[in-house]
Amino acid sequence: MTDIKILYDKIYSDKSTKDPKLFIDFYERNKNLIEGADSSTSNTDYDDIMRITSDYALSLSQYGSSRKAIPYLDKAIQLFKDSSLTDLTKVYMYEILVWTRGVENYDRKKYSIAKSDFQYLVENYPENDKWLLASRTIQLKKFVNYLWMATLICFVWETMVNVEDEKIKTNLFIAAIVFFGIGITGEIAIVFIKSRIKRHVQK
Repeated sequence: MTDIKILYDKIYSDKSTKDPKLFIDFYERNKNLIEGADSSTSNTDYDDIMRITSDYALSLSQYGSSRKAIPYLDKAIQLFKDSSLTDLTKVYMYEILVWTRGVENYDRKKYSIAKSDFQYLVENYPENDKWLLASRTIQLKKFVNYLWMATLICFVWETMVNVEDEKIKTNLFIAAIVFFGIGITGEIAIVFIKSRIKRHVQK
């Protein structure tokens, strides 16, 4: 029995490691062994390494260590892609890893990276509306950012127009107020959608 197999059996026979912090501590005490192991698909321990890495990535995310979680989420996802599994859309762990990476990148405002993960989920799991919610939030955020830019431009432009051009100043001021109002509405909608997404994450 290999060292990785012994470690794997020890981790998953101990129910306490279901706690994210305890799993993180266990992984990091054995980090050199896990990360120093042969990660080629020909290794008989490949699936064990993939499972341990995946659970470590998810535990980091659950514990709030976003910065550390993302590279391990990337690593775990790549391990699944390189594995012998032929249809990853039927692998629940892979689905959760992609979703978690999307949420982590979204929270760090890396919207373009997050969007690609959410889009993958929308295309492959159309029956689940949480993917679509996340994707729409990114689109709405971009739209709201344009509104804030338009509001600023109108306000600045309004201050630069001569006092004599009262009609232009009034129209610019009204436009700025309208853009501002729509922007506020959009921000409220984003907060509402994000709260729904968080409820999905907690389920």
